[in-house]
Amino acid sequence: MACQDAKNTPFSLEKERDKLARLKNYDDFFSTYSSKFNEIEDKNNGNLWDLLNFKSNFKKGQNPMSFHRIKIVAEMIIDNTKILDIGFGPAILEKIIQDSCKKIDLYGIDISKLSVENAKKKFKTFSFKRGSILKIPFGKNSFECVLALEVLEHIKPSNLFKALDEVRRVLRDKGYFIVSVPLNEGLQQLLKEGQNPNAHLREYTPEIIKAELKIMKFKILKEKTLFAFHKNYFIKSFIVNYLVPGL
Repeated sequence: MACQDAKNTPFSLEKERDKLARLKNYDDFFSTYSSKFNEIEDKNNGNLWDLLNFKSNFKKGQNPMSFHRIKIVAEMIIDNTKILDIGFGPAILEKIIQDSCKKIDLYGIDISKLSVENAKKKFKTFSFKRGSILKIPFGKNSFECVLALEVLEHIKPSNLFKALDEVRRVLRDKGYFIVSVPLNEGLQQLLKEGQNPNAHLREYTPEIIKAELKIMKFKILKEKTLFAFHKNYFIKSFIVNYLVPGL
């Protein structure tokens, strides 16, 4: 058993997953996602995200990394594509796409009722409905591209592969899945201090997310790391990305 020597805590399990992912021991890695293991209490629900989706500030000057991430994704989306944006939240990506010259057939789902209502009012050419990545309300092979930006960290480990299976179900053959997760955010320390402002349930590392995708038969074509500098973000990102070898 993969975790017989590990303490049964969410964070010891994440460390075990990271180790197994590095070893490419995917069978034992997969076994650590059993519901019999302890998980962080899941407080994600529609009411919470009615608040959080409009509390977050994605303006370039106030949250440059989030803005940069969304802009990068918008640039990756191919013209004349049918896409699904899972957990679209305040619909910042939708605004960028609408302002571009791209012709995108865009659908979005979110567990927040207010987010859906807000998006429907703002974007008449796109389609939005309430829904969860655990039960995507669309048929098989519906989309050429699926987005899940800062979503998987809100999914319990025991439900993670169900979520990815749903993505595969609605994604067409040779379609693209664009995913982002926070890395090394110090969630364990936050919880020790009685904090978890964004209701995260996972402590991701690059090795863990890549192993999860490989197990579900996704071929990783491109990966990019952003760095959470809150001051002089673009200058520091340039220094890190272009001047520091190996990053």
